[in-house]
Amino acid sequence: MQFGSDTYRKGALERLEDARLLLVEHKRFAASIYFGGLAVEGILRSLLCLRDKAFDERHDLYAIAKRIEYLGLLRKGDRDADFRGRVQDVVRGWSNSLRFASTIDASRWLRVSKRVRNDDAGALNKYCNDYWEACEGVVNRCNLLWQHNR
Repeated sequence: MQFGSDTYRKGALERLEDARLLLVEHKRFAASIYFGGLAVEGILRSLLCLRDKAFDERHDLYAIAKRIEYLGLLRKGDRDADFRGRVQDVVRGWSNSLRFASTIDASRWLRVSKRVRNDDAGALNKYCNDYWEACEGVVNRCNLLWQHNR
């Protein structure tokens, strides 16, 4: 399978929806966070592929976002001024290791790492919903940039 800009974009949009379904319908927090991060990685890669086919940032979302900025794919001004900051918010909550974690282990990791401050299931659910919304914001913004730059 040949991966290009459109392939990454379509996959990112699907992974974002997968993350929402896993969170809302199944309360699979680890998988939801992981898929949300994958959605962001995919949409960032879709933008990067528009200008640079030979990149190697691996799974480093922040490095991909910096490269997108360097390549001039972001708009100047308010809309994208905090782009890297929004990506950094996603990066702080994402770990590639989550693909192997159970929901219980992911919940423990979120508490130990102080992302969720107490044992309240509501706090965990709120954190995961906020995380999904952060991913959605990055994906939606990048999708608009993709449409503008292709």
